[in-house]
Amino acid sequence: MPLEGRRWELLDGNVVQMEPHGLDASALTASIMVASSRYVREHDLGVVLGAGCEFRSWPGHETVRVTDMSFTRHDRLPAERDRRDYPRWAPDLIVEVLSPFERTVTALDRITMFLRAGTTLVWLANPESRTLMIIQPDVAPMMLKERDTLDGGDVLPEFSVPVAEMFA
Repeated sequence: MPLEGRRWELLDGNVVQMEPHGLDASALTASIMVASSRYVREHDLGVVLGAGCEFRSWPGHETVRVTDMSFTRHDRLPAERDRRDYPRWAPDLIVEVLSPFERTVTALDRITMFLRAGTTLVWLANPESRTLMIIQPDVAPMMLKERDTLDGGDVLPEFSVPVAEMFA
């Protein structure tokens, strides 16, 4: 199976093809990353990792999962880490942007794995419906529409941006 030019994940030892992003999904991913990355840098909160970063957050499993964006606070980053290797921790925040070619259940499976690994905040963005779902462990998901404001909760304190701005 040709691996070049495609995105892949490893799920319990099985290679799984990821669906590509289209124009709207890619633009939305960039918009979310620019806004949150700027805030993280200005407040020296931690590290933002971009689309395609592969995580090995599941010890004992041959699993590598990819996020569209992630953030990890400085105090949660391992002191000793190989910067050339896959991150082996669960980020505080992951962002998943639905591709027009991806099934929602696939994104939700990935999100569930990160939540079980220790991620505490997920933003699931849907370019088609122009909505953003906030997902946290033990809290009912909250759907935001363009008239609403996205905030970073406890993970990105005082971060706030109009949802409409993300979809502009």
